[in-house]
Amino acid sequence: DALRDRSTELPSLLDLPSSVLTHSGRSSIVLALELLGIGRGDRVLVPTYHCPTMIAPIERVGAEPSFYRLTSSGTPNLEHLEASLAGRVKAMLVPHLFGIPADLEDAAKFCRRHDIALIEDCAHCFFGLTGQSPIGTTGAFAIGSLPKFFPLMVGGILASATRSLAASRLRPQSIRHE
Repeated sequence: DALRDRSTELPSLLDLPSSVLTHSGRSSIVLALELLGIGRGDRVLVPTYHCPTMIAPIERVGAEPSFYRLTSSGTPNLEHLEASLAGRVKAMLVPHLFGIPADLEDAAKFCRRHDIALIEDCAHCFFGLTGQSPIGTTGAFAIGSLPKFFPLMVGGILASATRSLAASRLRPQSIRHE
């Protein structure tokens, strides 16, 4: 019976071995950047097709967003990036666009080759597989936005398949900040 066969379930960010719940997907990006030690003078690669909520966290930590082109499949145009890569690029934020899991293996290889941390943006793709890998397992970190999938007003998740988040210190924000 398919209803009892757990192998038919889609993997999700909640399945990753280390995770922490946050106020929003945006705050998850801030936390990932802070944990990576990204700040003033550093650059973070973001797609030219993006949501403003991807840019605000980069600016909040004092880093500079640098935009990369996308291919027709919605993945980073690595040829363009290879030709234009310069400066202190520390991370690349790569989204799964329109809820469709993207194959990020080539982007991950690019990031490893250039010592760039890959942050997998799963804000629109909380469940699924990227090739044979569960969503959120390709990068150093994966972020998600809970209200896009669950009946919640606020909520985000920062997760990782390879890094422990047990030591991450979340600070309660003031009412004014909220």
